[in-house]
Amino acid sequence: KFENFTSLLYYYGMLTISGTRGLSAILSIPNNNVRTQYYRYLQEEYDKYLPVNINELNLTFDNAALDGDYKEMFTYIAQAYKNASVNRNTIEGERTIQGFFMAYLAMNPYYLMHPEIELNHGYGDIFLMPDTRFDFVNHCYLAEFKYLKTNCEPKDEDDAFAAAKAQLDFYAADSKIVKMISNSKLHKIVMIFKGGDMVKLEEV
Repeated sequence: KFENFTSLLYYYGMLTISGTRGLSAILSIPNNNVRTQYYRYLQEEYDKYLPVNINELNLTFDNAALDGDYKEMFTYIAQAYKNASVNRNTIEGERTIQGFFMAYLAMNPYYLMHPEIELNHGYGDIFLMPDTRFDFVNHCYLAEFKYLKTNCEPKDEDDAFAAAKAQLDFYAADSKIVKMISNSKLHKIVMIFKGGDMVKLEEV
């Protein structure tokens, strides 16, 4: 049962109680090391169905961290997701896409990845925070995902983009972001998907 499984994860220290809501406990991943283990497992499972060329992926990580070329990195992972969803009956949706991106972005050695990071009393989808061990990382990223059904109207895409931009501007106004980005430049990135296709990738 799911309840027993989560209890087992808590017992082994893979989950911790981060808060409460009424009488219910809010469980979260306790630290970055455990988070990395989760996403490494996901990445290995994805690779069983569609292996990703890690050398090519690492080159996109280099370009994003050092030169601010984010398009290669996000496009590469988006294409891998599309290929995976074609080769396997993957459930499409915003959470599925985010999970796929998290699994591969967690491999990026330049950043500490923060999914669902709390900023300005809201929650940003993914924040790639520079690892302070590397003072040569010049760029960091706050990304927001929007998922649309394939039969949506053109106006829906415009509305989704406007909503994502407003969210990113709101999150980036949090004073703690300045401390978290260190000396790097923050890029606010919107990604919009229709089905398994990324139809927009834009900095705002």
